[in-house]
Amino acid sequence: MMSSALDFLDDKYICPHCHQEMTLCDAPPVHVGDGLGWGCEYLFICLNDECKLFVNGWKYIENQYGHMGSYRYMRMPNSNESYNMMVG
Repeated sequence: MMSSALDFLDDKYICPHCHQEMTLCDAPPVHVGDGLGWGCEYLFICLNDECKLFVNGWKYIENQYGHMGSYRYMRMPNSNESYNMMVG
C-alpha cells in the first residue's frame, strides 16, 4: 500500500549533527548501496547546508575515496532507522 506524504506531516525529526528540523522528501528511486530502493516513498533528510556532517563530508569523501561528494543525515518515517546518505 502506498503511503501519502500527508501521513507524515505531523512527524518532526531533528538532525543530531546540527539540531535543525529535518525535511520530508521524496525518496530517490534507487538506493546507491544495493539498487533495490529505500523501502519507503518518503525520507526525512537534513537539508541544512551548514550541518557539520554535510560540511565535513566533502573533505572526508575526497580523502578516503578520491571522489567529490558529502553526506546528509536521513531517517525513515515511522522507524528508528537512520543513515548517512551520500550526496554529490
